Amino acid sequence: ESPRGLIPDAGGEPVRPGVGDWVVVEDGLPLTLKRLVPRRNVVLRAAAARALDVTRREAARRHLEARAAALERIRNRTAERLDARAGDPALLPLLRRDLSRALEYAGDGPLTVEASRGMLDGLRGALGGRPEVTLMPLEGPGGLVLRAADGAWTVDATFGGRLRRAWPGLAIELARRLEPDR
Repeated sequence: ESPRGLIPDAGGEPVRPGVGDWVVVEDGLPLTLKRLVPRRNVVLRAAAARALDVTRREAARRHLEARAAALERIRNRTAERLDARAGDPALLPLLRRDLSRALEYAGDGPLTVEASRGMLDGLRGALGGRPEVTLMPLEGPGGLVLRAADGAWTVDATFGGRLRRAWPGLAIELARRLEPDR
């Protein structure tokens, strides 16, 4: 196929390309390069756009997975550090304050208060002489758990429980700080 030669069309008639035109036979029909290039460009551009879109989505997926993994590491490390401080006497004033507030809320009914073993003696003073409050050691994370004697309600004020409740807001703020440019 020469750009200057004659190529028969589907009906057997010779086709003479214009000056500078290449003739390409597609599906048995001759097409000039001038008609073929725009068609090929559309196809190539569409394929490139699809490939770019797939690449961008894959990069976004990897980015989100990496951010989620970083936030999970931060959360786990925070939980470990909170658990390590379960019996820290420096936290006693905070736990006494929380217990006093909980006792005001609970009223005069009988309660069970669970706290870390090392904190039980320090919390006795926050009871205000209420004989209907039973102190018990808390198995697991530090903090407080208050229960109505009849089981009607429970307040989980453990460090882990507080972290679980606060985590959605903390994760948003941490994500902002991890990606200040977004």
